[in-house]
Amino acid sequence: MKPASADRAPKIQPVHFGKYVLLDRIGMGGMAEIFRARQYGAAGFQKQLCIKKILMHLAENDEFVRMFIDEAKIAVSLQHANVVQIFDLGAVRTEYFIAMEYVFGKDLLNLLIRCTHLRIRVPQKLAVFMMCETLKGLEAAHSAVDSRGQPLNIIHRDVSPSNVLVSYDGEVKIGDFGVAKATRREAATKTGTMKGKLGYMSPEQVMGQEIDARADLFSAAIILYEMLAMNRLFHGKTELETLMMVRDCDVTEALSKLPSDVPEPLRRIVQRGLSRQREDRFQTATEFLDALLDYLFNEKMRVTNQDMGRFMKSVFARELEDELARQEDLDRAVEALGLAGESFGPGLAARATPAPPPPSAAPAAMTPTLRSGPPRSAPPPSAPPVGLPASADPSDSLAWTPQSRFKIRDGEGAIYGPMGYSTLVEIVRRDGLKSAEEVSVDGGPWVVAARVDGLLDAAVSGGATARPDFGGTFDRRDLPRILYRYAVCRSTGRMTLETGHKRKEIFWRRGRPEYVTSNLRSELLGEYLVDRRLVPRARLNEALNALSDHGGRLGDALVHLNLLTPHDLFDALSSQVKAKLLEVFSWPSGQYAFYRGEYTTAQIVPLELGAYALVNEGVCRRMALDDLKAHFDGRERQPFLRLDHKRISPEDLQLSTKQLRIWNAVTHGLSLAEQLGRVLSIPGVDEADAYQVLFLMERMDFAQVDDAPPR
Repeated sequence: MKPASADRAPKIQPVHFGKYVLLDRIGMGGMAEIFRARQYGAAGFQKQLCIKKILMHLAENDEFVRMFIDEAKIAVSLQHANVVQIFDLGAVRTEYFIAMEYVFGKDLLNLLIRCTHLRIRVPQKLAVFMMCETLKGLEAAHSAVDSRGQPLNIIHRDVSPSNVLVSYDGEVKIGDFGVAKATRREAATKTGTMKGKLGYMSPEQVMGQEIDARADLFSAAIILYEMLAMNRLFHGKTELETLMMVRDCDVTEALSKLPSDVPEPLRRIVQRGLSRQREDRFQTATEFLDALLDYLFNEKMRVTNQDMGRFMKSVFARELEDELARQEDLDRAVEALGLAGESFGPGLAARATPAPPPPSAAPAAMTPTLRSGPPRSAPPPSAPPVGLPASADPSDSLAWTPQSRFKIRDGEGAIYGPMGYSTLVEIVRRDGLKSAEEVSVDGGPWVVAARVDGLLDAAVSGGATARPDFGGTFDRRDLPRILYRYAVCRSTGRMTLETGHKRKEIFWRRGRPEYVTSNLRSELLGEYLVDRRLVPRARLNEALNALSDHGGRLGDALVHLNLLTPHDLFDALSSQVKAKLLEVFSWPSGQYAFYRGEYTTAQIVPLELGAYALVNEGVCRRMALDDLKAHFDGRERQPFLRLDHKRISPEDLQLSTKQLRIWNAVTHGLSLAEQLGRVLSIPGVDEADAYQVLFLMERMDFAQVDDAPPR
């Protein structure tokens, strides 16, 4: 082994923490931090392990403390070679900690990312081997009993690549039982509450149904698919799209895209594991495991830990060498400080909090969801994530790409985001970025906006430069007509709407609005949730600070922190996007432009309502009665004619029962005043109801006022 060079010297001094010595911090997230540590004993005894500490600002949060304690109590009952072992649960003064097994290696997410960078695939037999070992760990959890032989009914609920750990010796273990469900869990778990990462949930989890161990097996089948395909299975461009993909569980096309060398028996195993109905899946982890072992036997494949270890050492050769050198450096630092062999009382607190090492030096910790490294819910990227590590020199500038995710923190500490680049551009164009405001890129540290390399220049000059294909001005009575025409013509492209300092973009595909952007901070998801009192401001900030644990996805963080139920998340995400569009109906006037054929490169949220129903809702909820009356001013005596629409029917407008009664009462050829008299005689119908329907049907070509002078 080469001697450690000066640039590999430890960045921190090892420190006491109760009966342990903390060597360095190897991971930090929004709820806890993880340290590599050692325990010393008599006659030179020492044991390397991990210490997971709850963050100081959460130490007084009873719910977090209960969840933290539950994680230890659940996992300590599992004694199995394929489950990360828990050694100790304690507190040093007010700092709760868990002492757990240290796995010298990487998590499966890091392995998949590295293989993507190297443009190689995980060997098929090793993918099956890792899944077999994972299933052994899950079976141990699912079948665990207490000291009296009573079932614990443990469900992991967060089976995902970042929680499958692979050592350099080829051992495979499942860890992080922080959101597991068990019979004797002290922190209550509500039925219908989603835990875990959205892209690895089962359909029943997403729909808020009661779950059992088969939900974990569905998640395991997702991982097996992704190892074989080297691609994500359920990964929408927004949390809502991901949830809908999981809910629908239409995997036929994805299975057809598996590499051609995946044999048919293995395809059938994956397909069964991904069945939408849990009755059609493998019923136990052992049944799933037996199917894979039978496959290996029939294919005459023999796989061992040594095979897995050789592969790990080959793809992480440089990291392994650096890590071994790092261990030598730490050994010398411990020896120089005279810490080895000392005995420390349980009440002795650490003297300092170590700073994190460079990301390249950090091995997989026992709870990888809190590690430094690539976002855990992102697909394997084609290039390493950009950004500034926490230990970077403050004089450095911060890197970003158009695919980055941004957060803004104002001078009062309020956090806005996360948002894509296009949304940031619109906010900067509207409000600018004040000197007291800071920006975070891809979950990185907060820095003043001027340090984000070239961002302000790009944002100020951002926006479309091409000439629109169509455009013009509108008032609030014109807007329903404009939206209707682009819908009925099945248009595809980008529409911009502007009034004063407000600006919206609607991306259309074949006559349906797919995605809406806004330059209003109040219409970002977090602000939307706070405004509607779905999430308190303080808890939103907790979720925003934990984004690095969730791949920059606010929805994942909100779910993980138990701030939203599945139905709340569905409703909030879809309602938020719809509200951006409906707000335009309250504008007195504005300008619009349409860029034919342009697609969004950001997010795509499939709205539950079509364009016609959105226009209906906008008219009824946002347009004042005086505006509706003004549209018909001076035409009360003109004939109001029903028209036979050739392209759509009233059902496409999703008219309410009351609206249908009004429309059915409209008689062809009567004057507008006579029509109003007829419909106002219907019980329960008022003037606003009548004018809304008449205006809506006239604007959408189901009727017209005959303005021709009498002959």
